[in-house]
Amino acid sequence: MMYSFYKEAENEKITLAYFGIFSNRITRLLVDLSENYLNKNKALKKNLSKKASFLLIESFQNIIKHGLIEKEPVSDLQYNKEFFQIKILTDRIIFSSANIVKSDQAEDLSEKISKINSLTKEELRYLRNNILQHGELSDKGGAGIGLIEMVRKTALPLQFKIKYIKQGYHLLFLSIELPINEEVNKTIMDIEQIETKYEQFVENNYLMIYKGDFSNDSNQKIIEMLEHNFLSNKTLQYQKTKNIISIIELLQNVSKHGQEINGLKEGVLALINKNNEIFIDCN
Repeated sequence: MMYSFYKEAENEKITLAYFGIFSNRITRLLVDLSENYLNKNKALKKNLSKKASFLLIESFQNIIKHGLIEKEPVSDLQYNKEFFQIKILTDRIIFSSANIVKSDQAEDLSEKISKINSLTKEELRYLRNNILQHGELSDKGGAGIGLIEMVRKTALPLQFKIKYIKQGYHLLFLSIELPINEEVNKTIMDIEQIETKYEQFVENNYLMIYKGDFSNDSNQKIIEMLEHNFLSNKTLQYQKTKNIISIIELLQNVSKHGQEINGLKEGVLALINKNNEIFIDCN
């Protein structure tokens, strides 16, 4: 699967698919990892990095607000992992996510997103101001505002799919695309592809897969993210410590020996959980 993933992502500057703890600290590390590439690309507009950071954070906040996995674990579901993915292409940045929601909440979200997608720029601005003035928010806080702002900042519709998985539970797939240049006026990501990729990752027990820059700055963000996921009562278990050391050595190897192209040293890193043991694949 690693080779097929590499071929699929060959023309993508960065691809990061992540399953794990969705916390503010992880959000910040992912923002830093993405900005590390964006800030190196001098051809990008100055405000693009801020928009990308907002969309990245909002995507995570949607998972944290709506997700059930950490709040109410549902162990008997086949697809019971929450998921985030970012792809940086030459002309756009694509943010995708998947998380379990309760059925009544899924219906509300479907109606909300469909309405937001149908509105013009001025209508979105009016709706946003109306919600702020009159407090017409959902029981999940500012979720409506966040979705509105995602569409306002990209000028493209939210792609979404809500899939039934069990009585009372649905899986919500979301995707938004941020144009890098003005020629981009429509989405290219197929939400069905996101669903297929998510299911492949779950079935193959992936924890994370990253294709992108393996410079020292990027490596440090990846290591911090992995350390945060391996922490147990603020103490690293011995076996997990060895895993992190192995990952550090692999990342350093790519950084040291990888060929630099346009200021980047590209590689692919995957973490896979098999029988409660973590396997590392790096190319």
